[in-house]
Amino acid sequence: MANVATDTDEMLEAYEARLYIGKSEDEICAIKQRKKHSTTVAVCQAMLREETWHIDSNVTEQDIYLSYVTALEGLHRRYEAIDILSNAIDMYFPDDPMLLLALARLLFKAGNYDDALEKCLDVCKIYKSDPNSCDIDTAADAYHLAGWVKIHGDDHTEAYRIWSEGSQAIPSCKVLARQHRKRLCWDIQSNENTPLQEGLVGDGALGPFEIEGFQACDTPAQAIFEQSTQQNKLVFRSNAPLLSQAECSRVLEIVDQFHQEKLGGVWGTVRHSSVKTTDVAVEDIPALRPWLQKLLSTRVYPFLATCFPVLADQSTMIDPSTQLSRCRVHDAFIVRYDAERDHSFSLPEHNDTSVTSCVITLNDSFEGGGTWFEALDRVIDADIGHVVAFAGPLRHAGYPITKGTRMILVLFLYVHGFKYGKYLENGIPTRIKSTVPSGDAPNGFVVYNQTVELVNTLNQRPRLDFSGEF
Repeated sequence: MANVATDTDEMLEAYEARLYIGKSEDEICAIKQRKKHSTTVAVCQAMLREETWHIDSNVTEQDIYLSYVTALEGLHRRYEAIDILSNAIDMYFPDDPMLLLALARLLFKAGNYDDALEKCLDVCKIYKSDPNSCDIDTAADAYHLAGWVKIHGDDHTEAYRIWSEGSQAIPSCKVLARQHRKRLCWDIQSNENTPLQEGLVGDGALGPFEIEGFQACDTPAQAIFEQSTQQNKLVFRSNAPLLSQAECSRVLEIVDQFHQEKLGGVWGTVRHSSVKTTDVAVEDIPALRPWLQKLLSTRVYPFLATCFPVLADQSTMIDPSTQLSRCRVHDAFIVRYDAERDHSFSLPEHNDTSVTSCVITLNDSFEGGGTWFEALDRVIDADIGHVVAFAGPLRHAGYPITKGTRMILVLFLYVHGFKYGKYLENGIPTRIKSTVPSGDAPNGFVVYNQTVELVNTLNQRPRLDFSGEF
């Protein structure tokens, strides 16, 4: 019998070896992964059918379901996994936070955002009613994912409300705490009494603003503004600087000082891209927070209200009851393109998660640069202190510099209470297929660190591996 077993093992090894002939390393890895997932499915089915998990008191039925549906997902059987997990929750575990969150992740990946949000909020309710009944990491992930559901629905206002609520419920969660701090940092009243540093006096244009508009046709971005007023103008450039050269120079001194004193002169990035990028979030530099708040309220927000006077829901960026801007910061960062030191020349084509975005030029010691827009099929650049503002959903790219160092302030902005996703969905399908001219900014990807955190939240692994062992 021993010889028969040995012969069988050798035959299986030989068969497996033949499967790998002519395959690349990645293909072999994929074959092995599929085999592992298939084994996991078979083992979990047997354990559930025969209730063999009782043999080990450390293994629960929930653990097996989590491993089961994760393996099905790995085999591209997502909808089967959703059905199995939904039935298990309905029949046996209606209040199990881990299974509810696992189902929310699957639903989110399947694009079923409403149901994903419902499951996430169920987990949050369970945690709020009895923190001991829900693992703290599970609750934090539920709050985090719930906010992202709202971001994907272009409802930033509700996303930040959920993240702030989650941060207050789970102060130890760094991801939620950062989103809550961002909201506090850029709240209109938060920095009113904080003195500006010397040189950051804000003596740029205060309006009325002279602007140059550029028409962008055949793009869904048209739909988020009132079209008869906007007349397809979705990209604007200021004719007068919003920041003086002295103010720009002082901002760059503070940025350089921050990197030298806090980061040893090393630039990081908030973006993952197919090309090298370097940038820093403005909220990470305390000296710049009151300056940016002043810049936003006195110059940027009024400028945007001039460029985009009426939104698709017939409301405006200015709240008529308070005369304050409804614009809010989703992200604000200083970007460095450097041709000599770190070869960060450009940024691939992408869309921003924003109603409007702004690029403000902070220096002029470079050649090339600017922002290329697909719907215009041209580059729009700006002099030092000037701003280029545009509809965030417009596809665009950072045009390459050829010499020197380009420094810019980039702002992603949303409008409080304005859910623009439904207008994008019903907008004109994109028909323009132009690409950045050959030899310029490459096609590729741009992924922000927050999106990486979302992916990590979605891809949590189960406690059991394919063999049923911890």
